[in-house]
Amino acid sequence: MRPPTAAFITIYGQTRPLSSNRPTTIGRGAENEIVLPEPECSRKHCEIAFRDGRWVIRDYDSRNGTFVNDRPITGEYPLQSGDVIRIALVKIKFRMVYSGDTASSFPAFSDEAPRHSSPVASVATPSDSGSWSSPARESLPPILGESPVTQDLREQVIRLGALNAPVLITGPNGVGKGVVALHVHHASGRPSTSFVYWDCNSVSSNTSLAESSRIGTLQMPQAEGTLFLDEIAVLPSIDQSFLLSLLLQLESLPDEPGARRPRVLASTSVNLEEAVESGKFRRDLYFRLNVLTVQIRPLVERKPDILPLADHFRSRYARQLGRAIEGFSSSAIAALESHSWPGNVRELENTVYRAVALCGTSTIDADDLHLTVKATGERGAVIAPPYQGRSLEDIELAHILATLNETEWNKTRAAGILGIERSTLDRKLKRYGLNRPPASMRTPLRESPDPSST
Repeated sequence: MRPPTAAFITIYGQTRPLSSNRPTTIGRGAENEIVLPEPECSRKHCEIAFRDGRWVIRDYDSRNGTFVNDRPITGEYPLQSGDVIRIALVKIKFRMVYSGDTASSFPAFSDEAPRHSSPVASVATPSDSGSWSSPARESLPPILGESPVTQDLREQVIRLGALNAPVLITGPNGVGKGVVALHVHHASGRPSTSFVYWDCNSVSSNTSLAESSRIGTLQMPQAEGTLFLDEIAVLPSIDQSFLLSLLLQLESLPDEPGARRPRVLASTSVNLEEAVESGKFRRDLYFRLNVLTVQIRPLVERKPDILPLADHFRSRYARQLGRAIEGFSSSAIAALESHSWPGNVRELENTVYRAVALCGTSTIDADDLHLTVKATGERGAVIAPPYQGRSLEDIELAHILATLNETEWNKTRAAGILGIERSTLDRKLKRYGLNRPPASMRTPLRESPDPSST
């Protein structure tokens, strides 16, 4: 049998190599090479080492044990490529590479798709020019839900796909208007790579559309493509005039055999009719865009959609973070269904992600959701989490690690979320012994606007 030349583990969605020269220690204490901020993990729990020509794992007589492929081990245990190690609720994937293997045999340094394949997070990859390649049809984030309005929305998308007229997508922030835009684009049969996304919030705070077009930094739609204008109402009057002129140019393009003109989709979270009446939005532009309309209702009006969405996020983030979270308790289900969700699907996704990352058992309870007591959307008293006998150091370490994973180790963004200075975060990372993985071990950061979280 060929000897292994390298070994890797994947934990919390990140893949890292193991050293064959020294043991890799795992435990709750900050002195370990791999720190697991789990209450059921011992301070020094186990180690993975290369001894006598083979990889082994040794349990340090931990309080709750170490499991390999769901079987408890004692003492030193030989590892095989593909084994799954479980410590508390954390699953660690182990893999070996052998001499003579090609480069393609090495594991990708993140074996989970990034968060942007969820129904309300980023679902497209930007190029430097600002155009977005939407995902293939089979990997397109679904329009989840069992409510009658959501079932009708899925049918509307199919009907709209067969048409070429502009579509205005309305609804409050966080309902997933960008996801609907992508589904309309795919239902039309247009090429995936021809989806062009303009973030009107970004445009309105920087260079005007006309100036961006003149200097070539604004990606224009191509023949048979789709132009998606996200949050159209925020554009200043000068950009509204430019956009009206552009729409007139697109409509005047000559028809070619077997080809279609570029199609325009727009979204808004404000009432455009009121904006027109108040003089904030051009009437002629409004009528150009408001040919076909799709209205997405807020989540509080789609109660049957809440649990399918929550379970989708639970399953996804349990896989991504390597945590054995099996479901929701009855009290958690009641809390999810009674909450008003003022932030809509985006708020639900963030709530479930936080619960999966930080809960201390295999079942998410109501206390893990950290929802407000009131179900009106107003700020109420926060439900206190259950007592778990954890030190402040353990709780802080768990929250810092979850925030870093959420921001893909962007320390500036993580520090902003944590409400501390970047230098303070660096000091805490040094104290806890947490290091950022090398660049080759990380998926690319998503810094561009998100077309589907509006």
